[in-house]
Amino acid sequence: MSKRQELAKKREERMPLASLIAELTGDQKAIQQATSRLWELWYHEEGEAARCRLDAAGGMMGSPRTADRAAESLQTLAEEFPSWSEPVNRLATLRFMERKFEESIELCERVLELKPHHFACLSGLTMAYFNNRQARPR
Repeated sequence: MSKRQELAKKREERMPLASLIAELTGDQKAIQQATSRLWELWYHEEGEAARCRLDAAGGMMGSPRTADRAAESLQTLAEEFPSWSEPVNRLATLRFMERKFEESIELCERVLELKPHHFACLSGLTMAYFNNRQARPR
């Protein structure tokens, strides 16, 4: 286990992932709070500086003019932090937005190798499969 993976494991131990996931079956307010805490946990796995870089890349995803820079930034983060799923998840989202469904699917599968319980990625994977099927000629 790498040093980064050990640090991520320790962070998850401080804020038990299982209890957060269990809260996802509570009332609407508890679900929203647990979801927010899960995102915060996942976003901060590699520290505040990496989180800021992730946010900066995410801010570039909405414009076709900056999408290539966003992809480069996310790819760099994914290479720097190979056990961090969030840059890969954002890149999968970007590829979905660009209608590159097969690439989005491949990226989602990478995320799920790192975090099999990543609910947003599972949703994204479902949408990418559906849209990829719809985009094919019949």
